[in-house]
This record gives sequence, C-alpha cells and structure tokens, in this order.
Amino acid sequence: MGFIPNHFFLLLLFPLSFLLFSSISFSDATPNIIRHFQDEQVYAFDGKRLMVGWKMMKITAETPIVNSTNLILAAERTHRRDPTDNFRYYIGGWNPSNPHYLFSACYASLGPFLVAVLWFIVFALWLFCMCMCCCCGSRHTYGYSQTAYTLSLTFLVLFTLAVIVGSVLTCVAQARFETSVGNLISYILHRADTVAISLMDLFNNILAAKDVGIQNIILPEKQRNDVEQIQNKINGVYHSFCDITTKNGNGIISWLNPLKLILTTIAAIMIVVALLGLVFSVTGVECLVYSLAMVGWIIVTITFIMSGIFLLVNNLVGDTCTAMNEWTQNPTADSIIENIVPNVDNHITRQILSATKDVTYGVIEVANTCISNVSNANGASNTSVLYYNQSGPLVPFLCNPYNKDGTDRQCAPNEVNFKNASQVWEKHVCHVSFTGSCDTPGRLTPTGYKQIITLVNVSSGLYDGIPFVIELMNGTFLTKTLFDLSKDFCSGLEEYSEWVYFGLITSSTMLMLLLVQWIIYSKQRKRRAYTKKIDAILYWKQVSC
Repeated sequence: MGFIPNHFFLLLLFPLSFLLFSSISFSDATPNIIRHFQDEQVYAFDGKRLMVGWKMMKITAETPIVNSTNLILAAERTHRRDPTDNFRYYIGGWNPSNPHYLFSACYASLGPFLVAVLWFIVFALWLFCMCMCCCCGSRHTYGYSQTAYTLSLTFLVLFTLAVIVGSVLTCVAQARFETSVGNLISYILHRADTVAISLMDLFNNILAAKDVGIQNIILPEKQRNDVEQIQNKINGVYHSFCDITTKNGNGIISWLNPLKLILTTIAAIMIVVALLGLVFSVTGVECLVYSLAMVGWIIVTITFIMSGIFLLVNNLVGDTCTAMNEWTQNPTADSIIENIVPNVDNHITRQILSATKDVTYGVIEVANTCISNVSNANGASNTSVLYYNQSGPLVPFLCNPYNKDGTDRQCAPNEVNFKNASQVWEKHVCHVSFTGSCDTPGRLTPTGYKQIITLVNVSSGLYDGIPFVIELMNGTFLTKTLFDLSKDFCSGLEEYSEWVYFGLITSSTMLMLLLVQWIIYSKQRKRRAYTKKIDAILYWKQVSC
C-alpha cells in the first residue's frame, strides 16, 4: 500500500462519499419508491456550495438486506483486525453499513492518534521538567562543544525548512484534493442531470400524450389511464431524488468547507510558529521560546490527529474505489452494493416501461387511424365532415415499433418512421382555400399536417425515453457510472488524500522535532554565551595582572 500501512484511518465522505455518507445518514427515511437512495446523491460543486442534483439508479428486485452476498468486495484490502470481535480479522469486505467494517477501519487508523496522545503527555512532562530546571537551577555550566552548537543550529534551520515544506505541501495537496472532489461531484451531477432530464422529458411527453387527438380521434381509455398512472410514478421518483440529493449534498459540503479551513489554518499557523521559533531561538529570547513551545505542543497534537483522519479518509476512499472496481468487473453477482446504492423499485420501473410502450403504441394508432379514416378516405359524399377535397397519392402510415401486447414490431416497407415522417408527409400537403378545402392535389391540410406531426413528436419522445428506462432496469446506467468513478476519479482522490496525509505527517513530525530543537539550541546558546563571558573575564584578569 505504498507509504500508508494497512493499519490506520477513519472517515470517508466520497463517492465514494456518496456510497458511504448516505448509507449511514439516511436509513429508513426514504420513500418506498426508492430503496437505499442515500448513497447516490449529488450536486454541482463550485468550491463553496452545491447545486441540487442527483445520483445514479440501479433497478433490482425488492429484496431484504441479508447476509447472502456471493461477491465480497475489497476482501483483501479490508482484511483488518476488529476490536469489537476479540481482535479477530474482519472478513466481510467493503460494507459501510456494517459496524464491524467501520470499527476495523477505525482501529487500523489508531497510529497517528496514539502518537498524538503520547506526544501530548510526554512533551508536557519534559517541558515541565525543563522549566523546573530553569527556575530552580541557577548554577550555570561552564564549557560548551562547538560541534554540538553548530549541529543544533543546523538542525534548527533544517527542521524549520522541513516544517515550511510540509505545510506548503499540505496546502497544495488540500487544494488538489478539493479539486478532485469537485470534479467527482460535477461528474455525478452530470449523471444526475441525465437522469433528471430523461425523466422530465419522459414525464412531459407522457403529459402531452394525454390530450393528443385529431377531431374525434383521441387516445383510447386504457392508454389515458396509463398516462395518469405513469405520470404520478415518474413525478414521485423525480421528487424523491431531488429531496434526498439536497440532504446528502448539504452534508457533504458542510464537511468539506470546514475541513479546508482547518487544514489551511493549521498549515499557516505552523509556518508562523516555525519562523517565530527560529527568530526567538537565534536571538536568545528564552522565555518566548518556551511560550512558543507550548503553542507548538498543542499544534503538533492537533496536526497528528488530522493526519490520522486523513489517513483514514485515504483508506476508506481506497476501499470504496476497490469495491467499485471489483463490482464493475462482475455487476451481475450479488454484493453489498446491491443493498447500498440507490435502487428504484423494480416493479415500478416495469410499470413505467410497460405503460410507456402502451402509450407510445396508442399515440401512433391515433395518427394512423387519422390517416386511414380521414386523409386517405376518398370522401364519397361531399357533405361528409371528413371531406376537404383530399386527393392524390395515399399518405403512408407511421411505423409502430410495438405490437398491441408491447412486443417489438418490424416496420413494413411502405411505412415511414419518426425520422423521415415529416419530410414524406410534407409532400402530401395541399393548398387550402378560404373554405378550408384543398384546391391543389394533396391529402393533408397544413393544419392537419401540424396536428399529425405533433403526434409524431410525442410518440417519438416516448420511444426515445424507453432505452433509458431499460438502462435503469438492467443496471447499465449504474455500472457505467461506477466504472467511470473508479477509472477516472479514484486515482486522484487516493493520490491527493495521500499527499495531504504525507504533508501533515511531515509538518507535524518536523515541528515536533523543532520544538525540542528550540530548547536544545537555547541551552547550547546559553552555555556558549556563559562560557565566552567567563573566558573574557579570565582573559582580562590575566592581562591586568
């Protein structure tokens, strides 16, 4: 695992935050339409706030969450000791809804936290002893080592530079980590917008289909009932996505912005403390050195804690990315992702698909009935209300892609399709007189042409929305989304979270050594000054004699 041991780190918020954050935060609050929607929420991220968006869906049967998963995700990576299970190794794989997984990850992250506690106690005792020596021990020591003095000054400068480098690295890494998170959220929002636009287009076309018709030829009662039923279901799914997305998005941003502020503030304070400590040590202001050491003592403790948090972030992000990658390689297998990612009820999506096909069939039948009974009718009686002097070649029928039972249907050779219907039918439009009758050959009036094209547009919109519904049903949409997250975004999140961790560890360790070096150098400088003073006194005594 590179420089990060297999044991360390706590807290995750991504897609990763979406998969984990939501599963813990929103358990039973989601509507029945959407199962375990939590993980899949998103927004457009501009660095400060999040715009409402949503997340991908996976359609699976409504099955209870049980321990029957066949594919254990990230099994090797999550093989850590679990303190809640007698320190036995956790073998359940990636599962943010499992407390044993979370406890094992927390236990693996104890390193920096333990260092922080030990440092806090040991340095406090050492600093107390040094202060007592300064206050109680008034006797100065004669003699000093020039080599020791030079080395202490050299280390003082080197540790100061190392603290500055570590702090700068932390700031740069934090900015890049934030950018990676922003890119991740923007991508998820893009995918969410795909869902939103597709659902709303389908909803609008369903709504338009309700009132389609030409003269007394309207949508049959069955299809009108389908429209009522399907528009309510689509609308319910849409609003459920929006509501849950808003909650999770606000939670993510409320975590990200304070984190940025904390990291940049700590880095800035460490640089200031390191530089002031160098100045006070070199100038020999010992009381300020000890005062600043106490400030640094607290800063180092906080920085080690932040290091532990970010190491945990890195491990959990890595776990999630590994789990997503393994799942995308075998999306048909049962796994914990099936129970965590947002799922749309399979029964509802099948209803939407069936009703959409049925309404599409009905709208096209309205168009073809109009062509058959009106446009292509020869009008034996001039008194017929359907007669407007239509003549010329017959208007071809619009191809219906579905049979009455919803099965696919092949187009007949003489039928037009959605793409060429408007151009073909335009050739059959006649010029009408002020009475509304054709005074040139043709079987469609301009008004009739517009009405029938409206039917084509509605049915075409419904037909174009069906592949998206199928993608939701067979999991293609979710698989593509998780594959892209794993392939394009995980590496950046892992890399820059490692950078932040490395920067924090470097700066905190170097500042820890620097605090000690301040006091060591102050002692060396004091000895040197006292020795030179005594030597000067002895020299003048010898000269005066």
